[in-house]
Amino acid sequence: MHLTLFQLAEFRHRVRSDLNQILGYAELLSIDGQAEMPPSCIAFLNDLQNATRRILHTSQWLFNGDVSDEATLRASALESMGGILRDMEHCIGALLNELPPAHLSDLQRIQSAFIGLRSSFDQPVIESLHVSRGIARTIDVDEPYSATVPTDLRIQGRLLVVDDSEANRQLLDRQLMEFGLDVEMVETGEAALEAMERQQFDCVLLDMMLPGMDGPTVLKAIRGQPDWIGVPVVMLSALDELSEAARCIDFGATDYIIRPTERSFLRAKLHSAIRQKYLYEDCQKLGRVLEVKNEELKRFVMVASHDLQAPLRTIETNLRAIQNSFPESEGETSSVLAADCLSRCHRMSSIVQDLLVYARLGQVEPFIEVIELDWVLSEAMANLQEAIESTNAQIVAGSLPCVEADFKQMLYLFQNLIGNAIKYAGMASPQILIESEERADSWLLAIRDNGIGIEEDQWQRIFEPFHRLHGDSIPGSGLGLAIAQRAVEQAGGKIWVNSVRGAGSTFLFTLPKL
Repeated sequence: MHLTLFQLAEFRHRVRSDLNQILGYAELLSIDGQAEMPPSCIAFLNDLQNATRRILHTSQWLFNGDVSDEATLRASALESMGGILRDMEHCIGALLNELPPAHLSDLQRIQSAFIGLRSSFDQPVIESLHVSRGIARTIDVDEPYSATVPTDLRIQGRLLVVDDSEANRQLLDRQLMEFGLDVEMVETGEAALEAMERQQFDCVLLDMMLPGMDGPTVLKAIRGQPDWIGVPVVMLSALDELSEAARCIDFGATDYIIRPTERSFLRAKLHSAIRQKYLYEDCQKLGRVLEVKNEELKRFVMVASHDLQAPLRTIETNLRAIQNSFPESEGETSSVLAADCLSRCHRMSSIVQDLLVYARLGQVEPFIEVIELDWVLSEAMANLQEAIESTNAQIVAGSLPCVEADFKQMLYLFQNLIGNAIKYAGMASPQILIESEERADSWLLAIRDNGIGIEEDQWQRIFEPFHRLHGDSIPGSGLGLAIAQRAVEQAGGKIWVNSVRGAGSTFLFTLPKL
């Protein structure tokens, strides 16, 4: 009989689930019973684990082939795995005779899974698919279980396990208990969503194949809730198709574990997922704190800048009055000192004004409108008229485009860049060229000068607030380029500089097209 893809996938799922239980309980017995088991039992357990891994490797090779005929599949499986299955049966029989009674409950679980594995190969595939996965073969064990939990295996956190197989849940409960996790088990996707509504979890271990809502559907429902966006979801499946794993990752899964899996590998995956959640929460908290602190800092800068302007104006007015009141007979010393104080007041006033502009650029929502940059340029040049005339600056501009931006911010941008080109011209008469170039989705604008230039290691730092290359030798607030950068970025563009020391600078920036 020809098997459908779904029937073949379900058959593979059954086989790998049984192998997962055999390997999982054998690992638990090897770790927990080392101190009290005879060496022969440890050897048989190691042989059983190795045989299980050989079965897994062989079944993976067989199932990934083109065999889909039911009889051919079973015959090929028994032919390639018959010897290994007999080795496993021998190990289990020997352990039944030699294993201490305290550990027989785990061996019964291994035996039950082995019986299920043999029946998967011995029975017709269609008949075996009708057997309820795991539940019909589960052996109830009343003996309490207690294990010494190694400290290096403990993971803190609350885990939700979603798996419809009782046998799988029993194995996971044992493994996860030793990891130190607080675990809640549910059988269906609907029950998982209800549990997440009731309480918080640090991680969800979600089986792919579930009755009703399957694993990917549950995953999408979890990712659809904003409150659960930071909860890691680790998919657990006996299906090893990369396409399924990729689909789950696309839906938002944190990881994808293929059964059977080594105990240490499962622990590492869960530890990584839970740690990722803690880091996500720490980043969220830190982000909220930074937002509050940033808002407080912005308000402080604006208030301080605003409140400093009035006393500065008063000081400047009083200094001028004192300077004018000096009799000529008292000499030049007092007049020079007053002039120096006035100069410093003027610089402080400039810093306060630029600081207020810089703070407002980050605080006030820009007023976006269609503006002509030619108009912005003419306004900037009018504001800089005194500096232009005193230095005989020559400014040549091509036709500039229309853009969507805040007029005041563009005015700050042009005024600062042109003002810097004049200020840092050195001994030469400033020569400034302003150009624009159309690109696919933006305009590239360039303001070139013939000034003293900038060392390459300073190209990035000059945009930092209060970073001044020349100290107090050239007046300025140290905020001009920081203001220019913020204005460009708020308009949706980028700004950078190319320069050669002694041969001028070119400030380039982009602005989005209309």
